[in-house]
Amino acid sequence: TFTQENGEPLQLSAPALAVSIPVEQAVEADVESIAARVFNEPFSLLRGPLLRVRLLRLAPDRHVLLSALHH
Repeated sequence: TFTQENGEPLQLSAPALAVSIPVEQAVEADVESIAARVFNEPFSLLRGPLLRVRLLRLAPDRHVLLSALHH
C-alpha cells in the first residue's frame, strides 16, 4: 500500500499477505466481460491489497485464472 511522509509518497510492504481466490461459475462466452470487470475495478492504494485474483470455473476440468496487480 501507499501513504505519505513529509508530503512524499511512501510505499509500505506487508511482510505476508493472505489472498482469497473467489471461484465463480462462468461460461466461455462471458470470460472476456468478467475479465474486463475484474481488471477495470480500481485498487485502493491506501487499503490494499494491490492484487486481485479470481478463478472462473467453466467445467469441472476447465478453468480460467484472472489476476490483476497494481504496478
